[in-house]
Amino acid sequence: MKKNYLLSAFTATLLLATASSLLAQEAPHKKFFVGASFGVSSTKSEQPFTDGAGNPRGMMELKSTDWHVAPQFGWFLRERFAIGVEGFYRRESNPGANLPTKSIGAGVFGRLLVPVWSSRFSIYNDLVLSGARILGYTHDGTALFQSKTNMAGLYYRPGLQFRLKSNINLLASMGNVFGYTYRVEKKDAFGSTIEYPSRKNTSHTVGFYDKFSINSFSIGANFLF
Repeated sequence: MKKNYLLSAFTATLLLATASSLLAQEAPHKKFFVGASFGVSSTKSEQPFTDGAGNPRGMMELKSTDWHVAPQFGWFLRERFAIGVEGFYRRESNPGANLPTKSIGAGVFGRLLVPVWSSRFSIYNDLVLSGARILGYTHDGTALFQSKTNMAGLYYRPGLQFRLKSNINLLASMGNVFGYTYRVEKKDAFGSTIEYPSRKNTSHTVGFYDKFSINSFSIGANFLF
């Protein structure tokens, strides 16, 4: 009887140790990640042009180039859920004003990973709370205006993740899909000898992000440690 008790205790201890080992293997070995994403795009548009008297003379083709970079740092609270912080910088050429539009911002995010069957692919779902400062230029036909915009928003941003190695992931995303944006824009005449009144506009928008397209496509990587 004593041998049976000892055997049962030994078996239970072995099973408990095995289960603990398996659970430890399922848990993420890496708790933190650091990485960045990068994207570049080019768009073409047509704009009418006039002669010195203001008479229309035809259409001219304008080309705009945009590139952006966004570093990230995150912490896995669970195997498939992480929180993190990010920053971003964007520069877009503005052929109408011959001056670039620059954006800089930062935010926090929560990330939920959804595995694609048993493959190395996962769909990541980011909920991002961010703020940004944008400096740009526009021409209304009479004068060149400099615009300064402060904005904040809450966005949903999906993407695809591929596990290249146990500590390296490759990422691809087409940017924000849906969200809320609060924007305050102020415009002042730039480089003009004529005084124009400042223009200020405040807006709230909710819905699908109008720039969700191949032009906002970005690729990146993160490293786990």
